[in-house]
Amino acid sequence: MKKKFVSEILKLWIVLFASAVLLWFGDALIDKIFFYEESYEEIAVTNVSVFEIYFRSALLSLLAIAGFIATRRILEKRKSENLIDFERDQTLKIFDSIDEQIYIIDPASKEILYKNNKVKALFGESANKKCFEYFNVSEKECAACSMPLLLKGDAEGAVSRDIYNSRLDRWFHSIEKKIKWIDGRDAIYTIQIDITVSKKAEQEYHRASKMETLEVIAGSIVHDFNNVLTTIIMSLSLSKQLTESNEKARSLIIMAENAAYRAKDITHQLLMFGQTVDTVMKQTHLEKLLNEATEFVMKGTGIKYSFESERNLPLAEADAGQITQLMNNLLINAKQAVKEDGEIKVKLESVAISGKNQLPLKDGKYLKISVTDNGVGISADNIHKIFDPYFTTKKEGSGLGLASSYMIVKRHGGYIQVESTMGKETIFTVYIPASDERRQSRESERMSTPLRPISGIIMDDDEILANVTAMMMNYGGNKIVAVNSIEKALEALEQKANAKERCDVIILDNTLPNDIKPKDAIKILKGKCAKTKFLLMLSVETEAAVREYTEAGFDLVLGKPIKPEILVKKIAEELNK
Repeated sequence: MKKKFVSEILKLWIVLFASAVLLWFGDALIDKIFFYEESYEEIAVTNVSVFEIYFRSALLSLLAIAGFIATRRILEKRKSENLIDFERDQTLKIFDSIDEQIYIIDPASKEILYKNNKVKALFGESANKKCFEYFNVSEKECAACSMPLLLKGDAEGAVSRDIYNSRLDRWFHSIEKKIKWIDGRDAIYTIQIDITVSKKAEQEYHRASKMETLEVIAGSIVHDFNNVLTTIIMSLSLSKQLTESNEKARSLIIMAENAAYRAKDITHQLLMFGQTVDTVMKQTHLEKLLNEATEFVMKGTGIKYSFESERNLPLAEADAGQITQLMNNLLINAKQAVKEDGEIKVKLESVAISGKNQLPLKDGKYLKISVTDNGVGISADNIHKIFDPYFTTKKEGSGLGLASSYMIVKRHGGYIQVESTMGKETIFTVYIPASDERRQSRESERMSTPLRPISGIIMDDDEILANVTAMMMNYGGNKIVAVNSIEKALEALEQKANAKERCDVIILDNTLPNDIKPKDAIKILKGKCAKTKFLLMLSVETEAAVREYTEAGFDLVLGKPIKPEILVKKIAEELNK
């Protein structure tokens, strides 16, 4: 650039010098060159008048003044262009120092004319790629491109919008405006601000609102639905035993029984939305819990699977039952996504979360659970909906598995997210707060005890359910009396005492006739039979409820619906302690 200006000034003064020579010696040179009238020596002493001398001197002065003015303008232009270059360089340095994306695009060719360091750090060098190829790895122009709108002048000043970049799995607030590029052509200037955290927080808010609505619905129907489902399961179980000789009828009953248990699984997922669910946080050894859950869900499927865990992990602040259900949901989802020759990897590690991680979590230590599958993947259109209640892309799905997983993680003060590449892999990542305590020793598992005939009473506000349960238990040789009031329970106790018949167990429902509370009922009945075991059946079984009713005097607390054989076995084990 400097050589260019020196060359311009030099050319200018050469032209001026030549013009001056022509002005002063022009006529003599012309006479000599064209007419050969004088010798070369005579040219210098050519006779000229005083007027001509003054006139030529004035012209030479004007040429000199014009030369100085032109030189000054060239220097000023040079200074101005230097200033423009300096300002442009400073502007670009400022752009490069900004921790947000700034880039300029030629709307005609889709060429990227400029990109700051932040863009380069996120996407690398453009290598002459068009904007949609560079930012979205796409062969087609973006459907929502705003450049045509800006070029037409339909947009007032600038276009402001939120954009999701599937390549980065991040949200950006984009501000785009038409400007003039250095060479005078139209260009589109864009600045993009990362709003992923706030966008995810907004999505979490809307999702939480949906969950609150579902909580109200679930809380109002779970108990009644479980009672009906238990009645169906008990009736089918008894019918199956009564039709052992009729193979055709028995096969139909088994089909109906399997369908009832599928309904039970859906109910169990729905329970996670109920307002009555309490999450009991305690020191939990996640490595053992996750390993057992993985083995349980994946064993026998033919799918390759693995479980990897860091050593000496801290314990988690968690509800073991809910975390088990969370893992079951994620593993079943992964199992449905892969083929028989697919692969599922589960990994457990500890991480420290801070503001720089850009996750909606408090700073601190967390246990990170990753479930990775190489299945079909999740499309960009669906990936933000998968935690919504009832949303599913599977024909056999209820749309509650991942939604209940979201609720479980939320109750634990953690976070769940998903990343997916279509046709390649999907990764679900869960963050659960870690405890300051280190791992504890495993609890010894209690061995099953042998069964023996059971004598007792069952009391429920649902008379049909009480009768069916009693019939089912009595079919195996037990003596269970069904009642639907506290008065009838006392009468049954008296009759057993008069007949010198023991009362091994009294089974109570958490909803009893005349709105009597289970804690009040056990106080009344225990006064009549101190040695009797008391069992409570819960519509919503949680660790908090089990602990509460155990402290109130119940020997055993179980959730509904339950398989008849398991119910009898649990009671027998309790009696044989």
